[in-house]
Formats: sequence, structure tokens, C-alpha cells
Amino acid sequence: MKKVLLILFSFAIATSLLAQSKNSPKIEQINAQFTNRTETTATFTFQNPEKSLIYFVLSTKPTNLKQIDKDILSLEKTIKLDPRLSLENDVYLIVTSKQANGEYTITELTPRTKYEFAIYKRIDNKKVEKVWFTDMSTLAKEPTQQAENIAFSDATDKSFKISLFRGNGERRIVVVTKGNETNLPVDGVRYFANQNYGSKDNKIGSGYVVYNGGDRMIDLVVKNLESGEYTVQVFEYNGDGESANYLTKTASNNPRKYRTLLAAPKALAPELITHDGFVAKWTKVQGATTYYLDIATDKDFINRLELYSDLDVGDIDEIEVVDLQSDNTYFFRVRAAAPGTKGAYSNVIQFKTK
Repeated sequence: MKKVLLILFSFAIATSLLAQSKNSPKIEQINAQFTNRTETTATFTFQNPEKSLIYFVLSTKPTNLKQIDKDILSLEKTIKLDPRLSLENDVYLIVTSKQANGEYTITELTPRTKYEFAIYKRIDNKKVEKVWFTDMSTLAKEPTQQAENIAFSDATDKSFKISLFRGNGERRIVVVTKGNETNLPVDGVRYFANQNYGSKDNKIGSGYVVYNGGDRMIDLVVKNLESGEYTVQVFEYNGDGESANYLTKTASNNPRKYRTLLAAPKALAPELITHDGFVAKWTKVQGATTYYLDIATDKDFINRLELYSDLDVGDIDEIEVVDLQSDNTYFFRVRAAAPGTKGAYSNVIQFKTK
């Protein structure tokens, strides 16, 4: 009998709770988020599903207010930070609201400053409790002079050196992207750098940050590249982390395009050697659009044949060579090329006609 009563009692409680859950509104957390920040402004949105009376407090120091004895109601969506909003030194009541949600923009903030942004909820008369807070930083002032005159040297098929004239930012980042695309940095974001192109920790869009610093002179070797053309762009910035403000305008020779050297093809053993010719063969190189063939009577290629001196043979990997002298020793080599660049010479192959 007791077991039956216990089951019926438990069922009654569960039914009552279920009915309450169906009739009661879902309580969400009161919160806010910043959607835009500049040097002197910050825009935030908020959620207040209970439509409680809440206070938005901005301060340059942590706060733990126990009461707020004023209300600041505003029909304007833009709120200027001025002494009339002051609760105490460096503590400001931005606005008071009972809205379920909304958006406001605070102006007249100090550049490169970290603020605490808190939401207080009224609990009784003037008494309040802190129900949510976050840190927010305004951006540093943007530099006015961009880095310029990007220059390249010491190119290989997997690396090249970058030098440049810096602008007037405290620091700068160098972004390298394969192809023609440029990738702009986002204000308020810290980017990590790695000279090895393709590292996961330094990705920015479809490119990579290969330098981030304030050195007076920059001689940077970018490594781990594939053969191909790259776009290089430098961005001056002030601040750091959440306060970082990047100058994204272009300047003289910034951005610039540059391509790595092509790798050297491998010359292969000659085939079908006759008294006056043979078939020259080689391996293809990624990124090459044509190949140049040399044939000479000496291994140093001082005496190259007139018909086969830096001969553009097209995008092929073998060619029939004719009009040679019988019973003569020859040497051949090949190198790859693409628009604007040529690669290193291949190994040298020696052979003798019949």
C-alpha cells in the first residue's frame, strides 16, 4: 500500500512540474556583445529576455556596485560618454533599460583603453547585483604612413628574401599569398608569424603571416614555398591584440607580386642515338610553361651549337635533335621557364653519335 501511495505522489509531483514548465517562460541569460569597435566608439547589442530593469556600466577598472541611485534612459541609440553619466571616478552608467534586446553605440571613448563593461540588475529599490561583464578595448590610433618599396632577392625554387621600407606604425605584418589574392588583417586581432609558409598557426584568409614585429630593418627569408607566383603585402599597425589597428591602404610597391625560381629539371639518358642525332629527354617541372635546350661540344657549354643554343622547345619533355656530326662527343642540358622567370640548369648529359 505504501509503495502505491509513493508512486501516486511521485506521479503528481512530476505532472505538476511538467505543467509549470509548459506555462512558464524560458529564462535566458542576460548578456551583451560588442559588434564593432573603433578608436573612440564601441557598438554593443544585448539580450534581456525577462525584460528586467538592467543597468549598463562602463569603467576603466573592475566594479562591484551594490546600489545605483540614478537612471539614465535614452531614446537615442548613440550615447556620448560625458560627466553627466558618471557614478564615481571613471565609472559611467551608460543607459538603463527594460527592453528584451537592443543596440547602442558609445562615443567619446579613449583610444587604446581597456574597459570593463558590466550589466547590473535591480533587485530592490536602489540595490543592484552584477549579473554579467566582459572586457572591451578600444583600438589604438591607426598609422598614417604605410610600408613601401617591397624588394626581393636570393630567390630559389622554395624561398625568397623580402626587404622593405617601413611606415610609421609601431609594428607591421608581412602577408604572403600564393596567387593574385590579397588578404587584409582585421582590427583587434593578433596575428602570429612564421617564416615557414603554410604553417597552421599563422594563417590569414588564404595567405600566411610570415613576419610580425617592429624591427627597424627587415631582411626576411620566406621558406617552404612551392614553385609559383606569390602576392606580398605589408600592413603597418599600432596597438596589440584587441587594440591592434591596421593600416590597410596600398603604397608604392606594396603589394607586389613575385615568383619563385623554377626547380631544375633532370636530364635523362639520350635515346635513339644515330650518326647525326638523338632524342633528348628530361623530367617536367611544376609551374613551367616551356623549356630551353642547350647542346655543346664541351661540358662548360662555351661552344654551343648555333641551332641548339638556349632553344625554346615549348612545354614538352622530349625532342628529336638532328644535324649533328657523326662520331662526335656532345653535351646537353635543359632548364625550365615560365613568364618572367627561368630555372636553374639541369644536370649535364654526355653522349657520342655513331
